[in-house]
Order: sequence, then structure tokens, then C-alpha cells
Amino acid sequence: MDGNCHFIFGTACGACTAIRLEELNGYLGVFPEGSDFHLLRIACVSLFILGSLFPDVDNPNSHIGDITRPFSTVVKKINRMFGKRGARHRTVPHDLVTYILLARLAYLYSPAMLFFCLGAGTHLYLDLFTPYGIPVLGKSVSISKINSESKEAVKFTYIHVMAVIMITAIEVISRELL
Repeated sequence: MDGNCHFIFGTACGACTAIRLEELNGYLGVFPEGSDFHLLRIACVSLFILGSLFPDVDNPNSHIGDITRPFSTVVKKINRMFGKRGARHRTVPHDLVTYILLARLAYLYSPAMLFFCLGAGTHLYLDLFTPYGIPVLGKSVSISKINSESKEAVKFTYIHVMAVIMITAIEVISRELL
């Protein structure tokens, strides 16, 4: 998927998480009593968006790679050290295990960074449906073969955005009615 698809899906997931943040905190107990949930909602959406774009930082031609040009070039050189060249840029920034470990550290030391990790998860989820997939423990995992630059990718993303929004709306409305 391209940066626009990752951006819109990450934004939708971040907004839907922000809507339910206090309730989710009741289950997870991540943020202490008296936390400013208005500020946390802003952080939630912002970090989801950043996380949804971040895995492409190793590609200087991507949206985030272009913005972070010196950094993305360094990351691309590191990828070459790991034997990845050309368009297949999927190494550490696309590795599911990396974000699972980061999420665990975030939970312990900086809970707001969980939003970044979840945003990266939205990126990895969409990339599961591309021909290259994502690396999981050194193997490439792909569910489908949707070309990142195609109209099919945009439709696929919009369907998932609508599903996230509708599931959140139904859940919130059903809680209000009960």
C-alpha cells in the first residue's frame, strides 16, 4: 500500500482508539488516575499516524522517507548491510517482532508510545496484503497480492477504514443503549 493508504487507515484506527481511550484504559490500566485524556487523545491520533507511516522510513522515496531524508538514507544503508537492496526495503522497520518488543517496552516505560506501535501495526496489517508481505521471523508472510499503487489497494483500504469506523460506532452506540 502507498503512504496515502497507510495514512488514512492509521488515522481512522487512531481516531477510533482515541474515542474509546478511557474505556480501554479501564481494561489495561496503562495510564494513571487523573490522566489528561484530552491530551492523550491528541497524542493517540498523532502517534498512530506517525506509526502508520514509520515502517517506510527505510525507503527514501516514500512520504516519510522524503521528510526524513538524511535518516531514511542511513536506514537504507543499514538495510544493505543486511543484504536488502532495491524496492524490497522490508527489514527491521517492517518486522512484526520489532514492534511487539517495542510495545512491551512502551507498556513498561512510556505507555503513550503504545499508540506508535499500534500505528505501525496498521501499516504492517495493510502490507500483509501486498505481494512482498511482511517479514516475520525471517520469512516473508503475504495473505494476498494487491499491488500497492493500484486502485484495488485504495478500495481495499477504504473498505477497512469504513469497517473500523462502523465497528467502533456500533460498539459505542450499543453501549449507550444498554
